Amino acid sequence: MEILDNLGNPLVPFDEVPPHPSVSAETIEYEYESSISSMFSSLNLGENLKAEALHGLERYARLYPSNDTSNLLRAFIDHLPTKGQLVLVAEIAEHANNPGKLRMLRNFLVGAILKPRIPPPPPPNSVKYMATIESSSRNEQSQLRRDCLKRDDHRCVVGGIVDRKHFFKLSPAIRQGRRHGEVHASHILPFALSEFNENNALEVRKKATIWWALYRYFPIIGSDTIGASTINKCENAIILFSAIHGDFGKFGSHSNRSARYIKSEITAFIPPAVTFRQYNPTIPMPNPNLLRGE
Repeated sequence: MEILDNLGNPLVPFDEVPPHPSVSAETIEYEYESSISSMFSSLNLGENLKAEALHGLERYARLYPSNDTSNLLRAFIDHLPTKGQLVLVAEIAEHANNPGKLRMLRNFLVGAILKPRIPPPPPPNSVKYMATIESSSRNEQSQLRRDCLKRDDHRCVVGGIVDRKHFFKLSPAIRQGRRHGEVHASHILPFALSEFNENNALEVRKKATIWWALYRYFPIIGSDTIGASTINKCENAIILFSAIHGDFGKFGSHSNRSARYIKSEITAFIPPAVTFRQYNPTIPMPNPNLLRGE
């Protein structure tokens, strides 16, 4: 599918996020740096707004049947949380009679929302830069894993598989009937969203645009909840079995509309709904706003 073509590394130099059809790059950067947003400032949420937007997409599909813009924007309307849907519907309605602007909106959403979520390969000619990132984040990552293991009882919150090292520290009686394996501290919002070279003006703008888009279309997250510099928080991580961790990063697992549960379709032995429990009261639970579907 075209929407998934060439969704490479968000760190690739000079690979900027496409422009938004209504908001300039300068305004986006200013709003991100100022922790403000115009997302609801000009919305006209009349009863016919969604119908107007969908009619515009139908007209676009008739004009350009081989183009995925209409289908992609419809998919976003169907899957964004409620307030994010309102923002997008207003934008589509605003540009319903301008195919070029609708295509711009499609490209912006791919560049700012879909593309950064794809696990990136190492960027070319960036060994020194990546070494700097790894050095600065290694301690944070290790501490995050230690804290999440304590909070989640040293086991996968979905399948109950116990961390292998911890398993062999348990008494034989407690080990009985338990499974063990490799577990990871898995970010809810991916760690890649923090990997930006602050010395590169293009990457600084890219970071501002991506996070601005997340706050705009997922307003429940909010800039006071999480950002590029706070991605390694316990509120943004859960312990997962290695196989589940990989699937989670590829969207094979997803949260449902209750902050209490996470659904998964990975293997048959995993239950359809899991309750999060806090085994260490000093370590924060996952932020429910990062798991909610609306």
